[in-house]
Amino acid sequence: MENVNSMESTELVTGRIENKAATTSLIIAKAFGYDHSYLKRKIRNLNCNAEFKQQNFGEVPGIDKENDQLVRKYLITLDGFIKLGMSSHKRKIYSERLNELFTAFRYKQLCIDIDDKLEVAKKQIYIALESEFFC
Repeated sequence: MENVNSMESTELVTGRIENKAATTSLIIAKAFGYDHSYLKRKIRNLNCNAEFKQQNFGEVPGIDKENDQLVRKYLITLDGFIKLGMSSHKRKIYSERLNELFTAFRYKQLCIDIDDKLEVAKKQIYIALESEFFC
């Protein structure tokens, strides 16, 4: 099993759901000592409305690096992670890793925001150059 304590914080939050930073259920399972199938069941049975689930949990295919098998995993946003943690019976472990994961989420969200702003700036520059060129 991969040692999660040796993972860089940038490896903890690697995806996105719409414009929100996200981690995966595999990373959460390893970081908090859960069985991945238990965690997926916990997400499916989480007591929240459908809109919250759709905005904060996205089921996607993935590869489990431990046994090199295709698995279904969830992308989980910070809000989803907090909701999941509030229902956790491992609150001590949860609170110990919380700061590290918050830092990772903030870093990834900053990267997403910067990427989005760069895309807008590129489009504005392109439009400005195009209009100047054709005038």
